[in-house]
Amino acid sequence: FHLEGTLIQGEKYPVLVMDWIEGEPFREFLSRAAGVPRIVDKLGRLLARIERKMYRAGIAHCCLEAEHLMLGSNSSEERGVLVLLDYDNIWTPQLAHQNILESSDPLYHHPQRVREGIFGPLADRFAFLLLYTTLTAIKVLGPKF
Repeated sequence: FHLEGTLIQGEKYPVLVMDWIEGEPFREFLSRAAGVPRIVDKLGRLLARIERKMYRAGIAHCCLEAEHLMLGSNSSEERGVLVLLDYDNIWTPQLAHQNILESSDPLYHHPQRVREGIFGPLADRFAFLLLYTTLTAIKVLGPKF
């Protein structure tokens, strides 16, 4: 994270530089693994681990949805790790005074967040619950869910 990473029309803006990640998009991996309950269960545990770490760190992705998750491939250091993508809307205490830069899929956000533009440390709570509930439903009801 570079607080004064770029200069646009005379104003300095922060920049987050990320390493390139090799892997498979979450939705694609899940569609292949949906019939294997232990893999779906592991995805749920990985998702819960990310949520806990972010909560403890006091940060939020603020654009969390299935398309912004990737499972690290066997050929990368992130093998078997669930990785968050698209950090351009991340919330940290240092950015508390900023507004939401973009709006992701409203289906992943609590209706109150959509109406009021809530941007803060708990902004991902609804999306995490939605993703985790979806994984639980697939595990219990099967891949046709």
